Amino acid sequence: MIWLERRSLGATHKELSEAIFAGRILCFEGLEPVRDLVAVARRYARSAFPNIDPVTAHQSFGKEEYAARYDGLRQSFLNDEQANGLAEAALAAAGVDQETSYRDALVVRVSPPDMAGYRRGYGTVPPHRDSWGSGIMCQINWWLPVFPVTRERTLAIFPAHWTKRIENDSDGWNWRRAGKDPDVPLLPTAGPQPDRSGEIRLVVEPGTLVAFSAAHLHASVANTTHHARFSCEIRTFSHDDLRLERGAPNIDGGSVSPAFSWFRRLGDGAKLSRAPAPARRR
Repeated sequence: MIWLERRSLGATHKELSEAIFAGRILCFEGLEPVRDLVAVARRYARSAFPNIDPVTAHQSFGKEEYAARYDGLRQSFLNDEQANGLAEAALAAAGVDQETSYRDALVVRVSPPDMAGYRRGYGTVPPHRDSWGSGIMCQINWWLPVFPVTRERTLAIFPAHWTKRIENDSDGWNWRRAGKDPDVPLLPTAGPQPDRSGEIRLVVEPGTLVAFSAAHLHASVANTTHHARFSCEIRTFSHDDLRLERGAPNIDGGSVSPAFSWFRRLGDGAKLSRAPAPARRR
């Protein structure tokens, strides 16, 4: 199977869902809102690290100050109306149905080299499926680099595990306790090293929006360069996909309550009050 597919045009929501839930990794190129979103993220990065190239700023600060500056950048970007509007426009351009879809927070993430000494949960993320944590099998992950990336500092996806189980600690994981209880991991992660045959490292230009299923096993690549990786991410799911029971296969996920409260409807920010009843089959 050819996993990676480059596209210059968006799809209908049905086409998007069918491709993603079959395991495709879609790279949307040339979408204007994505280009503008990258420009806003770069502006925030340069504001957080003035008069310094953001990708080498870690060389100029101690880890505590660097982390504090990143925290400010992350929070400001998270709440920026322009950035959020562009993110929703980018999702629409790629094919997300604005009327029926929900999304979580828009996050800018930084992964500098040498993560030793940074606090829990900062930077590199180990192998995991997002569906282990959210419990939503029709969730779509969206990712884009802010500055150029290389194979040594990007995101890796392990397609061999699309239909292959891997040990993990998702069973009974409670997202309400994560971050509060030191005995509960911030997110469920894989136990053994993943099967890396056919590993895909996303080396795409800034302005490219990558979409893949939350059920794909993926991880941050350990940054062995001298430059930090800056990227943005957001996640969506469709009410219709839930209702029609469209989604990726659950290969090895544990019993986790769906985290619908993480998400808000595109456009008006409304919550999903409850999961829809499955569509009646004829």
